[in-house]
Amino acid sequence: MPPEDSFTSCSYRQRIEAILPASGATHIRRDPDGDFVFRRDEMTLLLALDEQDPGFIRVILPRFHTAESDAARLRLLEASSRTCAAVKLAKLFFVGDDLFAVVEAVAPTPASVDAAFIQRLVSSAIASAVYVIRTANGHEPELLRQSTVAFQ
Repeated sequence: MPPEDSFTSCSYRQRIEAILPASGATHIRRDPDGDFVFRRDEMTLLLALDEQDPGFIRVILPRFHTAESDAARLRLLEASSRTCAAVKLAKLFFVGDDLFAVVEAVAPTPASVDAAFIQRLVSSAIASAVYVIRTANGHEPELLRQSTVAFQ
C-alpha cells in the first residue's frame, strides 16, 4: 500500500478532485480510467494522471477547433508551430480534423499540486488554443510577435 503522501495513493486523486473546484473547474467527474473530466467556462477539459510516471500531470483541451478545409488546416498548423515556439509548455496537434491542446508538467511532490498549480496548467492549455485561433486568423498576439522578431 503506497504511503498517503505518494502520487499513487488514493488520497492523491481525492486531493486533486477536492482542489479542482478552487481552480475554476465545474461539472467534475471521473472517466473509466480514473482521469478527471471537467468544465471551465464553456470548455470541457481532461486532467490525466499516469500511474507509471508519478507526478506527471496532463491537461487536455480536446477538439477546440476544426479544420474545415486544407487551407484552414495549413493555417492552423503554421499557427500551432508558432504557438509552440512561444509557449513551451503547450503541445498542439490534430486528431483527424480536430485540433487539441495539451499542457504537461511534473509535480515535485504531491503537496505541490494545489489549486493554483492546476489553474496555471488549465489556463496555459486555454491560452495556447486562443493563440492558435487568433494567429491562424491573422491576429497574432503580441507575445508571439515579440518572441519571433529575433528570427526574422
